[in-house]
Amino acid sequence: MVVLRLTRVGKKKQAQYRVVVADSKRFVNSKIISNVGWYNPHTKEIGLKKDEILSWLEKGAQPSNTVARLLAANGVKLPDWVKITEKDKKPKKEPVVKVEKVEAPQESEEAVAAEEITEEAPVEEIAPEETKEEAKVEAEEDIETEAEEAEENTEKNPE
Repeated sequence: MVVLRLTRVGKKKQAQYRVVVADSKRFVNSKIISNVGWYNPHTKEIGLKKDEILSWLEKGAQPSNTVARLLAANGVKLPDWVKITEKDKKPKKEPVVKVEKVEAPQESEEAVAAEEITEEAPVEEIAPEETKEEAKVEAEEDIETEAEEAEENTEKNPE
């Protein structure tokens, strides 16, 4: 049986394809009957010899599904017996974010006293798991707590 299919040419990572007429029992890159076009998937350019393609289709050549879609998209009238199958595309799932609740250990009185003595809070390293939004929220909360502590200190020790 004769088929219309794509044969890969081009360099590594720069694929280009030839639209060829070949025997279905031969390998994809083996001897071909006729070269009837080309396709560049990166630039979406396509060149077809439409009259030759139509003559091969009239003779009974079977186009592959990819070639049939390319031909239909470029205005080649396909015979009624050519069936183009569409793959069912599954919707992409959104990544699930797992939030772990970690209970903070109870602070002793010595730790609380040590925190009161140090006025500047140490710079926290942001874990790679945290997003930018979480980091912004935490920074805003730190600024608010520092402002409240400063107000309390000025109320206790007015100078």
